Amino acid sequence: MLGAMMHGSLPAPTGRPAPACAQAAARGGRFAWLLLSSFLGVAACGGTDVGNGAAAVEVDVRGYAPASQARSLTGADGWRVDELWMAVDGLRLRAGTVCDDGADVGIDVAGPFVSDLVGTGVLGGPVRFDALPGSFCELRITFHKLAAGEGAPGTPPGLTDLSVLVTGARADGAAFTVKSAMTEEFRLENGLGYFELPAGPDPLLLAFNLDPWLAALDLDSLGAGPIEVSDVVNPDRLQLFEEAVKDSAALLRDLNGDGEVDTDDVGNEIAH
Repeated sequence: MLGAMMHGSLPAPTGRPAPACAQAAARGGRFAWLLLSSFLGVAACGGTDVGNGAAAVEVDVRGYAPASQARSLTGADGWRVDELWMAVDGLRLRAGTVCDDGADVGIDVAGPFVSDLVGTGVLGGPVRFDALPGSFCELRITFHKLAAGEGAPGTPPGLTDLSVLVTGARADGAAFTVKSAMTEEFRLENGLGYFELPAGPDPLLLAFNLDPWLAALDLDSLGAGPIEVSDVVNPDRLQLFEEAVKDSAALLRDLNGDGEVDTDDVGNEIAH
């Protein structure tokens, strides 16, 4: 179970570390994006009074694809992703309007957690925790190299010693596998300095555009297949892939609250 705690001097709305709880949800999608959905609501986990202005944050990780490819992600040029697993060590929302002021105060969501990005999202269901509404200058995400036996039920054995596992096929049907053990932290910031998380519902999407991932792999140049990209085979291509994963992320407002990355949402980045 994920936990949320306050880091630095920012108090939790209830005066104690915020509780975490899970709620399973399954949605379909229309765009070849991955997303981590953070929903802010007035009803908090653990019985927080809905009248105190607190926001309840719900976090999930999902994969979206056209309706005709509900169990895979398919790109415009024909590539297909059949499996995409990710392990994350934790998330951090840094509070304040300026991130370079020396202060380091925020909300930490402890991991690790494992996500089935093509299927059901976070194994065990999304996580909800209390947060104070206000200004935040940064979202930090840290990948996690999964140890044997670690992870919720349903974690694939193939994810052991990795943080990202991708399997799929090129347009010509050649199978490919990408294995990454990156553990780096990366940060999303607002170009104006900060973004606001108000009390009440304010659905957000942390979306990863998959097109740059496949462009970085340049699978057509890697022979007839089956293709492996890892720290042993094609390590130069793996490095480009890992940079693309981090660079392709953006925190979006889900304008219609449907849990999908729509065209209008993409134009409303609050951090990247």
